[in-house]
Amino acid sequence: MTTALDTAHQFIAANPEAAEIVHQLISDRRKLGLTERQIEVLDFIRVYSVTNGVMPTFAEIADHFGLASKSGVHRLITALEERGHIERIPGRVRAMKLK
Repeated sequence: MTTALDTAHQFIAANPEAAEIVHQLISDRRKLGLTERQIEVLDFIRVYSVTNGVMPTFAEIADHFGLASKSGVHRLITALEERGHIERIPGRVRAMKLK
């Protein structure tokens, strides 16, 4: 399984101008108040959105992390939203915004 950090390393190798994004990925995580998995999902969302120009769907997040259902992704996304790291627009696919 490829981690979000692996993806970030690949992205920065292909796009050296994206150093600020990688800097955000490796910033002091203790201040975020997130679990390791939540941090991984947040990193994945950041890298995916910059790399692809759109936010990932729940299915794409589930596939990336090897989750059997989208309900696990829903719990992770809800936690990120409750902690103020993302914002969702109800009823739309790919409708997340990083804060």
